[in-house]
Amino acid sequence: MIQTEDIIGKVFAITATTVTYFNKLQLESTTSTTIDINPPIPDLQTYVNRFQELVPLAEQRASLNHITIADLKKKIYNKTAQQGHYTCTATITEIDNLRTWFYVKCPKCGKRAYPEKDRFVCLDDDIEEEEPIFMYCLNAKITDNTDSTEVVFYNEALNDIVKVSCRDMVINLGNRNPKVFPDKITSAKGIPKLLHIAMRNDNSIGVNKAENPKTIQPATPDPKKTATKRPLPQLSVVRV
Repeated sequence: MIQTEDIIGKVFAITATTVTYFNKLQLESTTSTTIDINPPIPDLQTYVNRFQELVPLAEQRASLNHITIADLKKKIYNKTAQQGHYTCTATITEIDNLRTWFYVKCPKCGKRAYPEKDRFVCLDDDIEEEEPIFMYCLNAKITDNTDSTEVVFYNEALNDIVKVSCRDMVINLGNRNPKVFPDKITSAKGIPKLLHIAMRNDNSIGVNKAENPKTIQPATPDPKKTATKRPLPQLSVVRV
């Protein structure tokens, strides 16, 4: 129910969760769970500033986990791949045309909503007066200079690439058929991106974020080394 692009840099207050264990400790929501964005607490700005200072550290960790597709597949084959986050510089080379590029969620329960005539319906809730939530989900093949692999681009990652929210792509730009791929999506093929990927329990790969690769500026040449030297004058030898 919470759009990712609306929460960057904000603070969540989450209540009534249950502690469970699935490979590691985690929190699960319950029917009593509530989420408040930027709750009215005195130290709110202090927390915001604190977490903003942690962003460079997160970027540094991601750069340390940079991996090639060949190395990633080798880890999967040897069963040494660990759940976690990596970065990979790659391009989209193929799009799975047999799958859809977006899906719709109920704004009340978060379950899938399905098209019915000119609207979307949820099997559990009445969303007649509320707009459903549109989410990107693109199955594609990515390639770098070492190998290729299949991945799933999730909502934020594809939003980073096409620069249009899924809602606007569907509603405002009129791309209502999830099996007909808009030009803005197909034109993303062949453009290198720095992809933030995550390994799943079943060794599938999800792309959670995409950005332009960081380019290294060429070093400024040393003028002393590159300056053209004037040729020495030719000396004549005279015998006296």
